[in-house]
Amino acid sequence: LYGSPALSGVYGFRITLQGKGGHGSSPEICIDPITAGVHVHLALQELISREVPAAKEVALTVGKFAGGLAANVIPDTCVLEGTLRGFDVELMEHLKTRIAEVVNGVAATYRTPATIETLSDVPPLVLDDGMTQASLGYVGAVLPKSAFLPLFHAMASEDFALISSEIPSAYFTVGAAVTDTDEHFAQHHPKARFSDAELPLGAAAYTAVALGYIADHR
Repeated sequence: LYGSPALSGVYGFRITLQGKGGHGSSPEICIDPITAGVHVHLALQELISREVPAAKEVALTVGKFAGGLAANVIPDTCVLEGTLRGFDVELMEHLKTRIAEVVNGVAATYRTPATIETLSDVPPLVLDDGMTQASLGYVGAVLPKSAFLPLFHAMASEDFALISSEIPSAYFTVGAAVTDTDEHFAQHHPKARFSDAELPLGAAAYTAVALGYIADHR
């Protein structure tokens, strides 16, 4: 599979809300950061649904919500971690600004000062058409029975985008599903399995591109 833009950019963030802990029987003398965290999470989801055009491909997920260690204790802090993904760089920059504005605004309402940290900031994976076409030729000559599908476009992210944003690049994925369809799971699933039989194909593709490019650009 190949395509461009192949993968979305990703902005990873950590939000720490500072409250005032105490006993659960006396919330009035505490400042509950969990309550603030719940409202921050909801506000971030509404940011996407109300401020992003429906035609844009954007996803915001809070995958970690941590606060408290006991059922009857209000903690001092609550931590949220998540990712924002999209293909429009200008829109992503705008949303990063809005995330900070929304978080700080909600946090102020609930008297929980917020700290926002950047965990990752990777651009969309945009490839060079000339390099892609040349690579298709190199690999196709070595693996003539392989199918090449221009269908690669997903909301995942890839650090290689930091390289492709500076140097003309190509990017391909090799299908490596196991034969048993009951064993098909997504990449991050704990039961994910891959067919070792495809490893030689990947090695051959890398070699073909390297030797082909060198031969054409001596």
